[in-house]
Amino acid sequence: MAKSGYTQELAQWVKEKEKSKPLQDKSLVAFLAVKSNVKEAIEAGYALKTIWQHMHDTGRLPYRYETFLRHVKKHLAKTTETPASPLVDKEQSNTSEQEPKSKTIKPQGFAFNPTPNTKELL
Repeated sequence: MAKSGYTQELAQWVKEKEKSKPLQDKSLVAFLAVKSNVKEAIEAGYALKTIWQHMHDTGRLPYRYETFLRHVKKHLAKTTETPASPLVDKEQSNTSEQEPKSKTIKPQGFAFNPTPNTKELL
């Protein structure tokens, strides 16, 4: 069975699409190359945005900030254990500082009564 013009075109497109996939691998390789520098900068107290911006402007990291954050969370979150680290989620730090709420709180406010009070209607 001979291939039609469209299926040949589609096969060529799929081959080209597969060639462009290693971009993700390139970003991971670039991050791993500067991983120790990023860890050092975090420990020195620099913000992640500042670190990425400097490395992006100098050409060391050619990808977006969101990609940088994903790599930091995946590869550095386990190794960075300082409590003042920017990797700590704000919600986690806030919940650990709050006292547990009492479970005997009664709801206040509106209470539905299915039988209307005729004096209150007018």
